[in-house]
Amino acid sequence: MNILFFATAPSNEYQKIASFIFARIKELQNAGHRVTVLQRGNISIGFPNTNFFSLGGLKKIIGYFYKLVFCRNNILEVYEKDNVKYNYYNRLFFSSYKNFNKWYHENQFDFIHAHFLWSCNALPEIKKMCKIRYIVSVHGSDIHTDPYESEKARLFAKNILDCADGVFFVSLFLQKKAFELGYRKDNYLVTGNGYFNDIFFLKDKKPLDKNKVLLGYIGNPVEIKRFDILPDVLYEVKKQFPNTKLLCIGSTTTDVDLRDKVKKRLTELNIYDSVEFIDKVPYYEVADYMRRMDILLLPSKMEGFGCVALEAQACGTPVIASANGGIPEATGNIGLCVKESDNFIYDFACKVIDYIKKPLDIKTIVAASYGRTWKAVVEKEIEGYEKFIRMGKQQ
Repeated sequence: MNILFFATAPSNEYQKIASFIFARIKELQNAGHRVTVLQRGNISIGFPNTNFFSLGGLKKIIGYFYKLVFCRNNILEVYEKDNVKYNYYNRLFFSSYKNFNKWYHENQFDFIHAHFLWSCNALPEIKKMCKIRYIVSVHGSDIHTDPYESEKARLFAKNILDCADGVFFVSLFLQKKAFELGYRKDNYLVTGNGYFNDIFFLKDKKPLDKNKVLLGYIGNPVEIKRFDILPDVLYEVKKQFPNTKLLCIGSTTTDVDLRDKVKKRLTELNIYDSVEFIDKVPYYEVADYMRRMDILLLPSKMEGFGCVALEAQACGTPVIASANGGIPEATGNIGLCVKESDNFIYDFACKVIDYIKKPLDIKTIVAASYGRTWKAVVEKEIEGYEKFIRMGKQQ
């Protein structure tokens, strides 16, 4: 198959993004398929449908001619890393659907696979005008948050799903959210996310020592991840296990970075020296940090799936997490998820304390990740491609 991805994928400009897209490209190529990426589904086709005499319409028309004459559109670039090489476009611009259709078939694409609903804006109209199949993967906030901002947003999301030839949900939770929006078709598949078993695996993992516990956090230091509760969780744990420390890995360039707030709270609680902060590390080094941790903390308010939980368990590190979104599906049947409550911080800390007192066998933790590699996920998605294409031909 020759697939055109509408996705946010690693590029020469942005290398440390969307590892789950990179993983899919890698495994598709390993299976003998071709993938070309259009970043964020950034495509413009035809003359803008707007009021020429309005200020906003005039700006769109000027922008249209500017892109047509001056911009470097449809420039093919190459991204190469870790033995993976693929072509990508930062944008595509066509003066008509006829020209886009010609370009699409000249490149011999079989279908479009879009990741996240917000990269799908143009796809229902492309399908209508060009009779081109598209499949969409729903990953998280594009279905559990964005469509609930307004009725217009809900109808927008539902239309994309209804027009798609197939839909992949990375968790059963997200599939249920789509049904809440009114999506009722049977052309979907719940695929999950995966991990690379050549990076995340059991190696030199030491049993938990109650006198020297290392807790860990890996992710962006932002509110949705509930990064700001970690000082109070650590404080409660240290009441019973004084030598407990916390390792926080991750950073963000946005103004929602909570590290300063967290450091202030650590100082107030007089436990600042018990925490180490590390910026983002290369993907292939994350596993080494996971193996050092005795417990990974994932208290997120919402996650579409939670790959980090699956990766940690593959390394033999248990995950204590919130029971929100698709996290319980990621952690499997180990049962270390904490339900929302008015006393969530205390409940979460108690779950950590209880685990330290009675830890699981490392082999039990690793077993929760069996059969859930990226290779297995993509094999399931390939079966989905074939199923959706057959269904489309029968209609």
